[in-house]
Amino acid sequence: MSALRAGLLLVLALLLGVAAVRALRPTPEKPPPVAAPPPPAPPATLVEEVRPGERAIRIEVDDAAGLAPELGPGDRVDVLATTSVEGGAAVSRLLLENVRVLRVEEPGGSGRRGRAVVVAVRPEQAMAAAAAAGARLSLLARSPEDAEPVAVRELAYSGERGAARVRPAESGVLDRIPTGMRAVTVEVRETDGIAGVLRPGDRVDVIATSPTSWFRAAELREGAEGQVTGTRMASRTILQDVEVLATERALRGGVDEPTPVSVVTLLVSPRDAERLAVASDATSRSVLRLVGRRPDDRGRVATRGQALAELLAPPPSPRAAVEVIRGGRRDAAP
Repeated sequence: MSALRAGLLLVLALLLGVAAVRALRPTPEKPPPVAAPPPPAPPATLVEEVRPGERAIRIEVDDAAGLAPELGPGDRVDVLATTSVEGGAAVSRLLLENVRVLRVEEPGGSGRRGRAVVVAVRPEQAMAAAAAAGARLSLLARSPEDAEPVAVRELAYSGERGAARVRPAESGVLDRIPTGMRAVTVEVRETDGIAGVLRPGDRVDVIATSPTSWFRAAELREGAEGQVTGTRMASRTILQDVEVLATERALRGGVDEPTPVSVVTLLVSPRDAERLAVASDATSRSVLRLVGRRPDDRGRVATRGQALAELLAPPPSPRAAVEVIRGGRRDAAP
């Protein structure tokens, strides 16, 4: 009986010990509740990426440039436009400068064969890009710290002539006319080789060639009938040391090559403008020809003109010598 009681006391002691140990052990705190992650924010729309005062425009890029895959949003680029001109040449111009890339779109989207780059531009740049839709466009990547404007001129290239600069079209020709002077535009014959190398500031002489006819009528009155009895074709220098104000090529712009021009604008006095007008408008057979001269040759030469009949007339025959014999003495005839 005492043994059973001792066993029960031992079991009770063990249970009390375990309870005491559990009471002394700190209760672990419950972990705080974990919040569910927020849903991902939707990507910014194209309109949200455009800043005030900017416009977004999509540019189809020439894959030959090779830069489109390396670009990303925020990069800065220049855009070159290359177009074909007459004679098999190609002209490249700086179309857009220092514009910001918004997106790069891979080929295949919306039926595109090549890559497209969406850039943020000013409204006037958007107009220029829209006007160059038919050109081949290439990108030039630039440093973000490079904000200096690029001073480059258009270049033309052809397999035969190589590279050549493009002359910009001149504007404000009338503003460059000095007070008291006049600008007169004349047509130039294609056979005038000098017309191919004329530049504004060159100096020329003007030769007028025109026919002159003789008319015979029964009475001298306006509208009287008669007949032309003869025609005389003659040329004469009517103006000397005249400045070239502009040429057809300078007015329209184009490749800076010695290509012939058909229109030249001369800077003359009002009196000389009248001379040019009457010489060119007198008859459909009148012709004006430009003669080039050295820039430092400012002298004037007196000329009498040249008639075609005088130029083609045969030279006079030498006079025959006549001898007179008087009393056995020979005298030369006067």
